[in-house]
Amino acid sequence: MNGIYPNAENVLSRIKSVADKEKEFSKFIMETLKPPAGPYSIFHHHGHFLERLQNVANILERMGRARYRITVLNERFERRKPKTGIRPGKPYPKYLQKISSEDHKLTTLMKLDNESLYIFGNLTLDQWAYTLAYSLGLDNPEKYDFQYLITQLQARTPNVTAHYLKNRGENLSGGVPLIVANLLRFTLINSCTAQ
Repeated sequence: MNGIYPNAENVLSRIKSVADKEKEFSKFIMETLKPPAGPYSIFHHHGHFLERLQNVANILERMGRARYRITVLNERFERRKPKTGIRPGKPYPKYLQKISSEDHKLTTLMKLDNESLYIFGNLTLDQWAYTLAYSLGLDNPEKYDFQYLITQLQARTPNVTAHYLKNRGENLSGGVPLIVANLLRFTLINSCTAQ
């Protein structure tokens, strides 16, 4: 992609890979179970998961494009600023003010996108958890939002999680957030690399 920060491009390609794997999973469920026509909660939540995943991708793409543009603006600012520097008490020349103004606007928009990413990221994780709960046939799958799912998993397998992280040389002092983050990273990497 042109005009996008490379790190964002890498994450977007991973999200696309996850979405493709999830679509294959949905197709597999349909072919395996061959359910009669009608509404099914698993497909409802799975559809919402894919939609939220696309929302996250859109936000990340917008942030990646903004970051790329900010880099270009910073380079332009450095090239165009006077060699003697800016004198204290004197305003920047108009062309530098214009660059600074655009940089500030993009930075502000990225802050808003970061907050949106937090919200949509949580919604995505909740839909993913509901999909897992329905897929695994858990009792009362509708109560399995992401937080509840992780709490249940950690209650059942705390030693497995700790053992996995310890073998990877991870510091366990971060507690639950660190464990959750590492489990997610592990899940994302495995879903992206699985053939």
